Amino acid sequence: SVFISYRVASDAPLARLLFDELNHSVTPGGHRVTVYLDSMRLVKGQNWEEGFVHGLLHSLVFLPVLSYGATAPLAPLPLPDRERLVSLGWEHR
Repeated sequence: SVFISYRVASDAPLARLLFDELNHSVTPGGHRVTVYLDSMRLVKGQNWEEGFVHGLLHSLVFLPVLSYGATAPLAPLPLPDRERLVSLGWEHR
């Protein structure tokens, strides 16, 4: 299965497109692909952290969506700060 990690504010439409294209597709080996996207897999009222961790730990592939929209707000910062903030964002997802 595939876990899609994305920034909601900038990449939700792209993440949904990836979900729609990948979910239930079939690998060359004949295995059905299941995609974890929080907006599609979390149940209303479910503890989102538990659902998130479950989805991540039960996935074989981690697919980060790191678009210009997600990183553009960091552009004015000095390069070392941009690198640190991007890495922190992924470490704490």
